[in-house]
Amino acid sequence: MSGWGVETLKKHGIRGKKKRVRWIIYGLAFLLLLVVLLVYMFQRSNVSNHEGAGEAVIIDQLSVTYPNTTFWHTARSIFKQEELRTFYVQGGFATVDFYRGLASRGFSFIILRAHSAISLETGDIVLFTNEKWSDSKASTTYLGDIMADGLAKVRVEEGSPEYFGIFPNFVRAMNGDFKNAVVVMMGCETLMNPSMAEAFIEKGAKLCIGWTGPVSIEHSDVSVIHFLQHLIAEKDTVSDAVSKTMEEVGEDPDWKGRLVWYPSEGGNVVFTETIGLGSKNGGFSFPLFVRDELEVVVISSVRQFEMSFGIKTCVSTEVTVHSNREYRRIL
Repeated sequence: MSGWGVETLKKHGIRGKKKRVRWIIYGLAFLLLLVVLLVYMFQRSNVSNHEGAGEAVIIDQLSVTYPNTTFWHTARSIFKQEELRTFYVQGGFATVDFYRGLASRGFSFIILRAHSAISLETGDIVLFTNEKWSDSKASTTYLGDIMADGLAKVRVEEGSPEYFGIFPNFVRAMNGDFKNAVVVMMGCETLMNPSMAEAFIEKGAKLCIGWTGPVSIEHSDVSVIHFLQHLIAEKDTVSDAVSKTMEEVGEDPDWKGRLVWYPSEGGNVVFTETIGLGSKNGGFSFPLFVRDELEVVVISSVRQFEMSFGIKTCVSTEVTVHSNREYRRIL
């Protein structure tokens, strides 16, 4: 009996130890899962709500129709060299509501690789969204925006899809504040006049980069990469970065658009080792944060022509607007 009892206790002891080990393994697995979940939630929070220094965003509205992975990979590598967290936004999420909340998303270095247009009536710059025009939304949800000259119906040509277009008044009415953001507008004629740039600045942006006239997508891509290299990696002032870019790449050889900045005092702005932007002569300084999350479908009518380095595309068509104004669609 005693032998049997001892054997039974030993077996029970072994089972007890195995059970404890099993529960320890379960506990560790649970903790690991919890850690992974918390990290995921933290990262999602960074994308949606966090405002942190050292971040940049590339909103690539042209990614579907005019994809250029080399552009955003190169831009990201430039930011990464300076330990700037970079987000790439692609797809079809550049809706009216996305742009309405853009100023509140915490972006600080914003690259808009997107089409633009200019009003033949007022000269205002318009940025295309990827949200298709809806008479129902125009007469209800967005009626206030339309009445305030913030939104309009835009299309590239007769019979092409119609979309909501964003005007300077819409930017002024955005939720939040850009908090000294830098906005690079890669579309044609974005700085032929300062209408859109002034709206961004009134909404808290500190500096806008854009083009004085039409520019091909290819030329804009190459030029902005040169500009980022000089500004971010080499710590040149905005003025020097733009000047060097124009010396190296030049104005658009066919459309004659030139890269410029606004306002003029922004020429002294320089990227600093403190993960921010400042002025060599004092003046304003501001941090570089940013984040990402979307993408846009491009509306375009393309004209192709030969250049010394190959095929280049640019758009020059008429765009109609809900208010019956006409807009010249360039990039």
